[in-house]
Amino acid sequence: MKDIKSDYPFGGMLFISVLGTTGLGLIIFPIVESIKSKNIMIFLNGLDLVLFGLVFLIFCSAAWISFIRNIVKKPREETVFLLEENCFLNHKGKKIKFSSNGLKPHKYYKAYKTSDFILEIREESQDHFELKLKDSFWLNWYSPYGDFTNILLLPIVYFFFSLFLFSSLLSPLPTNIIVGVIGIYPLYIIIYDLNKKIKKNKENQELIKKITESDK
Repeated sequence: MKDIKSDYPFGGMLFISVLGTTGLGLIIFPIVESIKSKNIMIFLNGLDLVLFGLVFLIFCSAAWISFIRNIVKKPREETVFLLEENCFLNHKGKKIKFSSNGLKPHKYYKAYKTSDFILEIREESQDHFELKLKDSFWLNWYSPYGDFTNILLLPIVYFFFSLFLFSSLLSPLPTNIIVGVIGIYPLYIIIYDLNKKIKKNKENQELIKKITESDK
């Protein structure tokens, strides 16, 4: 049976907790100072800190939510579908990597699993569900430099785009023009990712349709 506790080391969770606490402080500090001085400009001038803090807080929250879903909650038996070698689908259409070990593809199997991990494949299942294939928006980033899957990097791209956007709006001429021009690059990265995801979604739908029709 697969052991997933090593994916959540104590040192790593401690570091991410400190990061999240720091992020919360970066968000609260400009707000409190702005209220105490009754000057909204303090908050606006500290908007870059708030955005940094928001990114830290998102990373921390995502890590702890994952920990609760996969370590705190008890594993359960659930039916999964073997899409291809070492790649299963759950009933929500989420891909889960696990060794298929010679199992026949396009079949349903009983799996002992947490929310995001398969721990053990037990036997072929008679239970079926409506097939769908859904890739996570935030955990998959398709860039001109390669694809990054199952890792929380895309929010960083949106963070930098938001930072450039707010800086451009709040900066005086000609600084806002320079910042705006620089901000075009993260915008290009975002558009590239969205375009790739639209194409990927179409490919996924065609694959599911092909599998469904072949099973009839």
